[in-house]
Amino acid sequence: MASISSYKCPNCSASIPFDAASGQLKCGHCGTSFEMDKLNEFNVEQELEADVCEWNLEKKETVGTEDKVAYVCPACGGEVVGDENMSATACPYCGTPIVVGDKLDGMLKPDMLIPFRLTKDQAKEKYYEFLKKKVFLPNDFKVNNLIDKIQGIYVPYWLFDADASGQARFRCTRTRHYRSGDYEITETSYYLVYRDGSASFEKVPVDASSKLNDALLDSLEPFDYKECTDFNPAYLSSYLADKYDQNEDETISKANYRIKNSMINILASSVIGYDSVIPQGASVQFRNGKAHYALLPVYIFSSRYKGEVYQFAMNGQTGKFAGDLPMDKGKATVYSLMIFLGVFIVTFLIIFFMSKGGM
Repeated sequence: MASISSYKCPNCSASIPFDAASGQLKCGHCGTSFEMDKLNEFNVEQELEADVCEWNLEKKETVGTEDKVAYVCPACGGEVVGDENMSATACPYCGTPIVVGDKLDGMLKPDMLIPFRLTKDQAKEKYYEFLKKKVFLPNDFKVNNLIDKIQGIYVPYWLFDADASGQARFRCTRTRHYRSGDYEITETSYYLVYRDGSASFEKVPVDASSKLNDALLDSLEPFDYKECTDFNPAYLSSYLADKYDQNEDETISKANYRIKNSMINILASSVIGYDSVIPQGASVQFRNGKAHYALLPVYIFSSRYKGEVYQFAMNGQTGKFAGDLPMDKGKATVYSLMIFLGVFIVTFLIIFFMSKGGM
């Protein structure tokens, strides 16, 4: 049993001291009183389980790659797989020309693959559309011809499946405004809401390459996994494939984080009828966890501009585009001044006409 000093107010989460005058626990923050037995009963009922994450990870097969070679970047050490008759290309990680390495004896066989749906020309069109919308982009960056080095690459992912059950507490409020005599009164009621439920998750993606920017790849989601197909080496023809360097054990923590957050969001979506809903604690338990190795289609390239490397990527299935861009500070300054002058002029005209109307 918890000690009195460890109790938290179910309404506002403040510590609740014992009030000798009333013989109850009284919150000094919101003023709510609780009987000891009722609060004890409440704490037991709302106790959250510990997180439990169980994954069944199976050993993966390898696949022959007699017609494939490794391309190695002399600058960043990045290594990708491609056809042995491919012409010299640029490193998708830093833009440096890469050189042909040794032939491969084999590579980890993917469980599934999503083929490229969009062509290289369509990827270029998406890139230029992306640039047109960027007001503060330097003019000389727009004509950068490194777009010709855009490369389709199959990025390695671990896709996680799991059955999950979760429990969560939410601090909720309802606010009422009313008038009493000369006073405007705001009355806020606090509630502690408990939810539990279960859900099944399929193909929760975590990229298996430490060389690619995680935030950039996350921005390309979601992929349509209904188009997943069994792996066939023929899909790699004319494309590069990144060699994974993070196994399922090294990426499980991110999968756990994603599934837990998704489970909490599902539980939170069932808490309705309140003005605010704030999570106060949650736990999730996973069962039947499995990991699938997959290759997903991405167009990616890096551009150097004034000593900085800017990386771009496009979902090769859906066309969703993301990337880092330089900013023309001169354009940004002019734009800010124009906004300031516009606001100043509008404000001046409003004051002027109001003063005329009052005369």
